[in-house]
Amino acid sequence: MILFFGTREVKQDDPAGMAQLARCPACGQTVTLQPRSGRMYFHIFWLPIIPLGEKQHYLQCPVCRTRYAHWPQSRATQAQRP
Repeated sequence: MILFFGTREVKQDDPAGMAQLARCPACGQTVTLQPRSGRMYFHIFWLPIIPLGEKQHYLQCPVCRTRYAHWPQSRATQAQRP
């Protein structure tokens, strides 16, 4: 029997994040950077089974798919409070 297993990232839209209108440094287009999040999973037969690590939040260019790290809005406001 052949068993396919490994790790892969599961990505999704991040409804808690805020989209930002900006010029993408990678492709030079003025775009709305989309808030996204992703988490690594151990998978068997391409089905995510066990989450590995924490969820990563980032902004992604819809044209070239380049990712830019950012803090989620909730964490950013918590970090600014004394």
